[in-house]
Amino acid sequence: MAGPIGADALRLLAPVTEVAFFQPPLEPRSRQVHHSDLLLSDIDLTFTRALHAAKPVDDGTAEEAVFALLAGTWKISVVKWTAGTRQCPVAALPSADATLGGEVRHLAMAYDQHTSTLIGSQAMPSRAADHCLWLRPVMEASLTLDALPYPYLEARPIHLVETRPGRYAGIGQQLTPRRIAGKGHAEDPQVPLIGGAPYVLWGARVWGMATQHEALFGSSRTQRPTTLDLPGYRAVRLCGVGTDQGKTLGFWEELYSLTPQAAFTLAASPQRGADLSQRALEIADQADRALRWAIAALLPGSAESAAIKAAKGRASLFLKEALTAPLTATVLALLAAPAGLVAEQVALQTSMVKVLRTVWRKLSSGCPDPLAVALGTDRLEFRIRDMTGEDSMTSHPDLPLSRQVFAILQDLSAHQTPDDRAQLRTMLPSAPPLIYWVALSQVPDRLSDSPALEAVWRALLPALGTLRPAGAPLGQVLARTDYPELRFRQLLAATGETLVAQSAEVVRWLIAHEQNAVDLAALTAYALADALGDDDTRAVLQRQLALDYVRANRPLKEAA
Repeated sequence: MAGPIGADALRLLAPVTEVAFFQPPLEPRSRQVHHSDLLLSDIDLTFTRALHAAKPVDDGTAEEAVFALLAGTWKISVVKWTAGTRQCPVAALPSADATLGGEVRHLAMAYDQHTSTLIGSQAMPSRAADHCLWLRPVMEASLTLDALPYPYLEARPIHLVETRPGRYAGIGQQLTPRRIAGKGHAEDPQVPLIGGAPYVLWGARVWGMATQHEALFGSSRTQRPTTLDLPGYRAVRLCGVGTDQGKTLGFWEELYSLTPQAAFTLAASPQRGADLSQRALEIADQADRALRWAIAALLPGSAESAAIKAAKGRASLFLKEALTAPLTATVLALLAAPAGLVAEQVALQTSMVKVLRTVWRKLSSGCPDPLAVALGTDRLEFRIRDMTGEDSMTSHPDLPLSRQVFAILQDLSAHQTPDDRAQLRTMLPSAPPLIYWVALSQVPDRLSDSPALEAVWRALLPALGTLRPAGAPLGQVLARTDYPELRFRQLLAATGETLVAQSAEVVRWLIAHEQNAVDLAALTAYALADALGDDDTRAVLQRQLALDYVRANRPLKEAA
């Protein structure tokens, strides 16, 4: 670099009237020229004095000082010196190997092949130094865009000073003339444009799926970066700096890998990428509406209450963050496959549904009310079926314990004589008849060898005297026979001896309401899982019982 721009331009410290690294020559201090002492944080903020937004830093290392010099060129300044117009944009940096060097090589190629419509029409640069405006004295003003070489790099009127060995702060010249006349931007090929200006994360525009898709695929309002139109890349790093009211809100980045065919399609057929992106964003919006409707079931009160609105907002942000990478990766994968509307839609919906269900499980896991979770799950599955045509309304968990209990009950019922059923039907739990002990002997020891497990069978085996143990789901039967919701909640919340007692009450209710074909395996397995301490199986069966009850008792209706 010393040859193209000069050795002096690489110095970290120099007299203020001479050039140093990223430090243009200032005018000598005089009655007309005022120099201000700057903290290291002032160098970054550059005269804005927005100390309410940043903790002041007196000085720093050489590395920190250089970082502050470079970062300061991307900040809004209240002084006339604009230091270029690169103010916190989003950027797309393709590369062949996802390395910093690869990104620089691709960007250099993009600059070489990009023709600016704003900058340099009258410029005749002959050397690298012509592109570094910060090598020129600050009094050299009113540089018009057509006279600037493309691309150009500017810096602000600041010089570093050494406060003590190895520690640096600075001084700056205020009231400098505007260097670049008129308004415009640097027209960097890695920056997307919106309305002819750099796409900036400010105000309501935040980092997320919509932002990333506009940078990668463009939209009706956004022109994607021209770096993506050049072939030869296999990865794209998306970066963004958020800003608002002169404050930096944070830096984000995401790295996406592409197959050769996807990269070729993205460069050669950008419209297909834009179309897929639009459909992915629409599917994400559908998922957001589904989740918001489901979340409202977890909290009591009006759907318009502040608490529910806040909960919906938090859930929406969580879902959008979770959907961004999978849906974007799906779009990029589809670019490598032959075009096909149906197959593409199925792939996008499948990716969305997987994330949506995962997010719902995480968000609903903390709700202590199983019926509220069931209602929310029912709403969510209703929307998923509506969006995709997928029928998941009758799905039941395939659990080893449930299968084993179902087989046991079926076998016991098939071998009962009318007299056996009569004895079970009239048995007293405190004095079970011989047929009860015969039936219990056919239950594996693992499910009957403790007082807690035996108590479950003593409460539920009498049902075989009246009921066939296969039929409609228990939750649906209880809902259709108007089993009180309060008592059903007590069943779902009960454990230990209380759960056994609640289960026996359910059996008496079914018999009293002349139900003769009910899936008793779910209730029996539920009580056995509780006695065994199998919390995972108990939780799954609890959710299914609640879901069956809700689906039969509360037909779904869209909220107004």
